[in-house]
This record gives sequence, C-alpha cells and structure tokens, in this order.
Amino acid sequence: LAAMALERGFSVLILTNAMRPMQRPRVEEALLALKALHGERLRLRVSLDHFTAELHDRERGEGSFAKAAEGLAWLSAEGFA
Repeated sequence: LAAMALERGFSVLILTNAMRPMQRPRVEEALLALKALHGERLRLRVSLDHFTAELHDRERGEGSFAKAAEGLAWLSAEGFA
C-alpha cells in the first residue's frame, strides 16, 4: 500500500514500534527500496511507551526497549526521515 501511494505522488508516514516485523530482512529490503525510489516522501514514526527501558518494557515486554533502539539505530544509519 505504501508503494502504491508513493508511486501516485503522495507522501507516506509509516507508524512503527521499530521491532518485528520491521526488522525482518525482507521488510528492511522493501523499506530501503521505497526510500531509494521516493526519498523524502517516505517517513517513519517510531512509538515508544516511555523514554526509559524499565517503563517501556513494563508495557511491551522485557527487552522490547532494546529491540526498538536497535530498529531506531538501523533507521538512522540508513538515513530514513
């Protein structure tokens, strides 16, 4: 759906928790392809339940803050807006 909207000239905002399924290789490859084709019209917004690992993990499960941080680091390293 994101690709279809981008191909028609729309801007797309994808809301994610930066965890799975975003971190699956197939999804990462698809996101990189969309960014390569559509650049700044593709944006991702990452939701965290709290800025501390303790409170975020209390809501989403142990280790989820670290997993989200890993996803955020990947998005940043790849130059996503």
